[in-house]
Amino acid sequence: MGQAGSTASQNVLMLGLDGSGKSSILARLLGDDPRTVLPTYGFTIRAFQLGDTRERAVLKLWDQGGTAPMRRYWPAYYAKAHALCFVIDASDHRHLATASAVLQEVLDSDDLLGVPLLVLANKQDAPNAIPASEIEELLHLGSIRDRTWNCLPT
Repeated sequence: MGQAGSTASQNVLMLGLDGSGKSSILARLLGDDPRTVLPTYGFTIRAFQLGDTRERAVLKLWDQGGTAPMRRYWPAYYAKAHALCFVIDASDHRHLATASAVLQEVLDSDDLLGVPLLVLANKQDAPNAIPASEIEELLHLGSIRDRTWNCLPT
């Protein structure tokens, strides 16, 4: 008989302002139609499996609502996070300063100290989208020293 495969589970907290595309990204990852996605009020948890049958990793993606009233509940989930994915609407120039301030507030939490950060510069298909390299500069990601981070266009 073969040895049973091992499964590692990691909690990934998906945060960002409302309308940034968190739920649509999650829908695409899981093979759902992103056109059917409704705004998240509260949070949803979806599992995404990586790997083969011998060694699997399960990412539990915690999609948190991004409206101002919902953001006050985010800290309740910080201590359970193994990674942080912060989604930016790269085409929304008016709210970029707010997104930057919200991200900084999140990163200042002691519960997230050292937790890896992935910033997704979303909506790159929009004509006025800011490239990921500029998002890095605008969010001052280069000054982050307490965790690994990456910024990717989506």
